[in-house]
Amino acid sequence: MIQPKTVVGAIKEDLTECAADHTLTLMLAIARRAAASDGRQAWQPASLAGKTLALVGFGRVGQAVARRASWGFGMDVVVYDRAPIAPEVLTATGARAVSSLDDLLPQADFVSLHCLCGAESRHVIDARRLDQMKPGAFLIDTARGDVVEQRALVHALWFETIAGAAIDGETDMLPELRACPNAVVLPDLSAAAEDTVGLRVVETPGAFFDGQLLHDRIA
Repeated sequence: MIQPKTVVGAIKEDLTECAADHTLTLMLAIARRAAASDGRQAWQPASLAGKTLALVGFGRVGQAVARRASWGFGMDVVVYDRAPIAPEVLTATGARAVSSLDDLLPQADFVSLHCLCGAESRHVIDARRLDQMKPGAFLIDTARGDVVEQRALVHALWFETIAGAAIDGETDMLPELRACPNAVVLPDLSAAAEDTVGLRVVETPGAFFDGQLLHDRIA
């Protein structure tokens, strides 16, 4: 039986690790064509080993993904973040930083989005950015909000100007995007693990009745 944790920060860390695991799941699913319904389709599975992974946003989840990709898969991890990144963080995650998306996207075999949603990041990946990606590159989107311009992504997928996309789906996703044969869409599963969300469900009522601060409160 799973025992509830008593430190909310530990659960927050678990959510970070769970989201990073989910990102790698999406990368493997689209690269290895694990979700393809027809094994006779013309494309060939791709490998992660030795490939270049571009991370857009380098907070807790981005760093956790970098550690997995760099040390676990031997990927060349390149990152961009609007905020300065401390050299020791790059060293600890096996990553290197570039100064702009224009420098980042053309060199990547995989592009994974971990930027915060908001006005500054709305449609950060649009038609122009998609055109900067390699024809054989994959886009991984576990960010929230309108970080990707969906119609531009549909165009890129159907005309194969990129190889594929894997998305942690939201309810307002275009049906045309879900229908793309070179897309993997999962239903918002980044935190769906027994020892993360399940523990929050167990802990929150107890914290409320004990008069503790609720970290997941809405107002």
